[in-house]
Amino acid sequence: MIQKNYQRMGNQKESDNKKWMMGNDYKKALCILYTYVFEANFAKNTFHSVKNNWKDTFGYLPKNYDELYERAFRSCHVEDKEKFKKIFSFSELNRAWNRGEEKCSMECRLKVKGQGYKWFYFSVVLYGDERGHLKGVIGCGRDRNEHKEKEAIINYHASHDALTDTWNWRAGSEVLNKYMKPDNRYQAVFILLCIEDFKELIDQYGSPLGEKLLKNVANIMQSLANEEQKEPCLIRYSGDEFVLFFEIENTEQVRQLLNKMLQKMMESLVIDTMDGERKISTSIGVSLYPKHGKTTERLLECADSALRHSKMNGKNQYTLYDRMMEVKEDKYQIVRDQDRVRWEDSDDIVSMSNPVTHELYYINRIGREYFGLGNDDYKGRKCYEVLQGRPDPCPFCKASQLKEGETILSEQRNEKLNRDFLVKDRLIRRDGRTVHVEVAIDISEKEK
Repeated sequence: MIQKNYQRMGNQKESDNKKWMMGNDYKKALCILYTYVFEANFAKNTFHSVKNNWKDTFGYLPKNYDELYERAFRSCHVEDKEKFKKIFSFSELNRAWNRGEEKCSMECRLKVKGQGYKWFYFSVVLYGDERGHLKGVIGCGRDRNEHKEKEAIINYHASHDALTDTWNWRAGSEVLNKYMKPDNRYQAVFILLCIEDFKELIDQYGSPLGEKLLKNVANIMQSLANEEQKEPCLIRYSGDEFVLFFEIENTEQVRQLLNKMLQKMMESLVIDTMDGERKISTSIGVSLYPKHGKTTERLLECADSALRHSKMNGKNQYTLYDRMMEVKEDKYQIVRDQDRVRWEDSDDIVSMSNPVTHELYYINRIGREYFGLGNDDYKGRKCYEVLQGRPDPCPFCKASQLKEGETILSEQRNEKLNRDFLVKDRLIRRDGRTVHVEVAIDISEKEK
């Protein structure tokens, strides 16, 4: 009996809510919140603009919902049409009603007379008749153009390097990852360019010179890539390194562009000093998609190997990756003897890893003891797997936020060890490679 009373009360409350939503007070409330408010009655085949401003904005006043939908669909931006159809066509509204949904909404771009495409938010509340059939909708909307423009500016600044106006690595790598789909049949080139002795130049001549060099290099790479007309993606990978990625037809096309790029760099990257002109050197490593790799991480590894080969062979040149390069390298030799002497006797956990692939290069003695590792058990494994027991990169990882030479301090909970650490993260250079160094200081309470 009590249960039936509660059920009746619930049904009555639901009925009262629906009556209120269909009443004038609800429409008045919508008029305060939204720029456009309308009601379309399917049973009577009518359309009514509650605020009487529809025609002023859109240049017409529809007679019914069918005309409203057809006109809106025609003026809808091509990228929004399919979604608009799946939400606001009468058949889809009817399906939504039968599923028990009472509201449908989306943001879309509509062509406004004399103003081009503008962003709008539209929402419709569905209501039924006494037999439970869909009777009509109460719709509302507002201009979202200014909000979208501000949002676009914020997103742009978050995804681009402020100095060179190129993609930053976090956003740029996402662009490349989206490109590398399993069904992609195109070929592409991954170019990694480094400005030689960049830190020394800044120390000697100042930051303004460094900024000028970076802008010049970015402009040269972008302009030459634009000549290929393949929608190039230019990324500032680190302080003195850039990545350029675009589709190609053959390797010869790449060689021609790289020769022009090196020639342009040698002509343009010249500075005046007290001792006369000084030419700035660049080195380039190149890998090919999908020949050398089908992921951003792998292409970067290959291009990095090729870049080191260019550096060792005189600079101002490019090298196309060859699989034999990795056979000749020992990536773990980047840990210097003086590093080992200093870190092996430290009381804090010290690790070195690749900031992009997360592959471990080194863990010191105390770290190996904490995690129960043999001397070489960590080699070739991911840092998040060994140090955190995670199957994927840690959400709190600072590697992608670091700039070379900068240190970030943070407190982190290591769930694998069930202990708290003060962590120092830093990027350093070893043999032409960028390495992530992490020092973890145990700050957990000691057992009494």
